Amino acid sequence: MSRQSFLSDTSSAPVFITDGTPLLSVQLFAVTVVTQTQSYQLPPIGSSLARALIDSHSDRISLNGLLVGKDRLVDKLKLETMAEAAVRGSMMGFASFGVLDGLIVTTPLAIRTNMFIESLSFSNTASKLGVIDVSVSFQHVPRPATAPLSKLLDVVNCATSLGGAL
Repeated sequence: MSRQSFLSDTSSAPVFITDGTPLLSVQLFAVTVVTQTQSYQLPPIGSSLARALIDSHSDRISLNGLLVGKDRLVDKLKLETMAEAAVRGSMMGFASFGVLDGLIVTTPLAIRTNMFIESLSFSNTASKLGVIDVSVSFQHVPRPATAPLSKLLDVVNCATSLGGAL
């Protein structure tokens, strides 16, 4: 009886997480759930139409996926490192002089920059040898100047999912 997972680390991954460098990049395979939650802040009643340049909503993305293959423990360490490094300052934040900070998360629902890991959990069971289950929750913390970039990335994501029909 084989003790290998039927998943391979050469298939395409639906979720890609990076800090903007090739050294800290993780692909999640067999993602079972991707949830994007958006909360919108309503203006106070009676306020004027002039608004400050702030983000009008907050995004949270949570997902469950699998780390597979012989590099699964390395990917686990990379996720832990990205969670800590994003809070302390990432390479992308240094290279962009603080305009883009945090992580870049690509999912079937959205492409987001300025993401920070809120919670990270790993589990392993005897029924899934060679696989690590991972659950990640991200919080989108954009700077006011990057709001147009987030919208542009959403349009690009839609265009690529439609095969460039836009």
